[in-house]
Amino acid sequence: MKNLLYNADFELWTYPNTGPDGWTFTGVGSRWISREPSFVKTGNYASKQWCGAASGDYSYIYANVHSQYNIDYLRGRTFKLGGWVWCDTASKAYIALTDNIIQNHIFNTVANTWQWVETQPKTIINSADIFRVQIVVQSRTESGGHTAYFDGLVLLEGCWVPQTPYDFEDVEFRLGPTSATSIVLYPDEGMELGKYLMHNTQRAADGHLYGYEFGTYHKSSIPVQFMPSSDAAIVNSWWESQAKLLLFVTSGPVTAVHSCMIMGETCPMSQISKPYDDRFKGVIPLEGY
Repeated sequence: MKNLLYNADFELWTYPNTGPDGWTFTGVGSRWISREPSFVKTGNYASKQWCGAASGDYSYIYANVHSQYNIDYLRGRTFKLGGWVWCDTASKAYIALTDNIIQNHIFNTVANTWQWVETQPKTIINSADIFRVQIVVQSRTESGGHTAYFDGLVLLEGCWVPQTPYDFEDVEFRLGPTSATSIVLYPDEGMELGKYLMHNTQRAADGHLYGYEFGTYHKSSIPVQFMPSSDAAIVNSWWESQAKLLLFVTSGPVTAVHSCMIMGETCPMSQISKPYDDRFKGVIPLEGY
C-alpha cells in the first residue's frame, strides 16, 4: 500500500515561499504560503497558508495526481484522502479530491487544534482528464483573514486511509466468518483495497453526457506469500464453499469491517516449491456482498 501523493508531508521545498515541490500555489486576493519549520504535526515542515481579509479571498495549493499516473489508469478507480489540518477558525480550511465534475472535500471542524480529517471515497469518472488534490484556506463570504497549517497527507486507492505518521507493519488484516474465527493476513506488495462504482454514461441528442449510478461494491486483492498450510487450507475451503466473510482492517484503536466473499475461478492459495513446501502463496480476490 503506497501513498500515491508526491511530497504529501511537505518536506521538500526548493523555494520556501512559493509552495512545496510538486504542488502549485494559487488563489484569489491577498494570500501567501511558506514552509513552516516550527509548528508541525509530522516530520520537519508543514505548509503554512494565509488568506486576506477581503470577502472571497482564498489561498490554494494543488497537486495533479494525473501527472504521476496515467489518467486511463485512474478512471473508474476509487481513492480516499486524509491529512492533518490546523486553522485559527473552524470551517475555513479544507482538503479535497476533484476530477472534471465532482469535488469531495472535508473542512476542519474545530479551531486552533491539529485535526485529522478524511474525505469521502471518490470514484474517478470515466470521462475525467484530471485528478487533483486541493488544499484551501478561505474567507468565504465574510471578511477577516485566516491562517492554516497542513501536514502529513495520505492518498490511497480504496476506502480507507490511516492517520499519519503510519507504518503499514502496524496495520493488521484479518479475514474470517467472525472476528473469533478469523486468521491474520500478511499482505505482500501490490495489495489493493477498493470501492467500485457501478455506472454507465449515455450521450443525449443535444450532446450532453449523462452518468447513471447503480450502486457501489467493495473489491480487494490481497497477495500473500509463505502462508502456513493450516491457514491456506482454511482460505481454500472458504473459497470452495463460497463462505460469507468479514475483512477486519485495524489501525491503532480503529477497525474497519468489510463484508466479502473470496472470488475467482481457481483455488486462491497454492503450495510453494521446496524447501518451503510447507508454505503457500497466492492472491486472495475479495468482493463485497
